[in-house]
Amino acid sequence: MISLSYYGTVIDSYIEKLNQMIKIKIVMMLCSLAIGALSITSCSSSKTYATTADTASLNSEYSKINLEMAKLNAKLIERQNKVLDYQSKIVSTAQEAESAAQKSKETATTATNADVGDARTAMKQAKRADSRARDAKSAIDDEKDNADEVISLTNKINKLKKELVNLEKQKARIIKL
Repeated sequence: MISLSYYGTVIDSYIEKLNQMIKIKIVMMLCSLAIGALSITSCSSSKTYATTADTASLNSEYSKINLEMAKLNAKLIERQNKVLDYQSKIVSTAQEAESAAQKSKETATTATNADVGDARTAMKQAKRADSRARDAKSAIDDEKDNADEVISLTNKINKLKKELVNLEKQKARIIKL
């Protein structure tokens, strides 16, 4: 049978791994945000407008792209507002996991010199600590998904901005005619 002091060392190593995992996830998220912001994708409008007869079509496409950009900007703002919620959720769940693990460790330490009831209590607390650690991991995953969505939306908006610039250049050429 495994002694209960073993659970204390297992919980300590689990807390240490959880803290390392949180740090790694934060670094990964920051790197992916930086890469997304720096990535430049080339794009062009699907159609080239060259004559004054094309002005109505050009204006229509310009309006559609502006509307799409407005929708994407609204989604982006919504996702960016969620970032702080996710970060606070990560911190709170990590703290809960750590305190639950610490409490479990303390109970396990006292249970080594006590009866079976104390050992059962220590096991229940260890299971709670594991559950809290899983909640913390889930919060990290949620934040990563949100960060990926922010990057995706930013890239789409940048692509649409380039299309608008291209359309504006075409409009300027038509006006010169």
